[in-house]
Amino acid sequence: MASQVTCNIHKVGPSATQDTLKSLRSLDEGKTSIITVRVTRKWEELDFMSTNDVTSIDMVIVDEQGEELHAVLPKNLIWKFDKLIREGCLYSMQKLHLTTAKPKFRPAHNEKRAFFWSTTSVSALDAYSVSIVPQKFCFTELEAIESNLQNIHLTDVVGFLKTVTNIQVLLRYGGQSSRMREITIENLRGTTMKIALWGSVANQVGNDPIDCDSGESPYLRQMPPKSTLMQT
Repeated sequence: MASQVTCNIHKVGPSATQDTLKSLRSLDEGKTSIITVRVTRKWEELDFMSTNDVTSIDMVIVDEQGEELHAVLPKNLIWKFDKLIREGCLYSMQKLHLTTAKPKFRPAHNEKRAFFWSTTSVSALDAYSVSIVPQKFCFTELEAIESNLQNIHLTDVVGFLKTVTNIQVLLRYGGQSSRMREITIENLRGTTMKIALWGSVANQVGNDPIDCDSGESPYLRQMPPKSTLMQT
């Protein structure tokens, strides 16, 4: 059974009196309208190739129409917002700073992304105050993965876990070490894919294929010649 997320009612930022928008598509730069969203994914963005330090807290937010947006909490504001915002909870947000989405590895299907500023206002809402899907996925069949090698968006896949390797400790550039294990998944048509799990995600799958952690969901980052799974 999935664990229940408890969302406490908090507020950070100034009082908001503007109209609440129904869609993230209506969110424009320079306006102070409020948007009601659910945080469907939240993760630490790491300096993976160097220090392994946290550079930001990233999340995917979804509105009532199912539109999604990549939102970024910069390192200098983590202290202000991180403890307030929980994956799975509903929030009203005001004064997000919109920019163009990054060119590759977008976690949301949107041409824009949003950054939290010191003036951003965030209020947690009651779990039943609005109907927004708890998760949103855009699955790609394993047979079609090759068509996604341009890596504009991160790729969602689903399959049966077939094989699991032991965890390896690998040295990266700069002398930093990383934990990695490989798994193989298979779909109903027998197509398989090998995936590398890095960092803390490697601990979410045991050495036995039936021994799987039901905690936070990873997402697939497609990088030839093999796939890499990163945590959200």
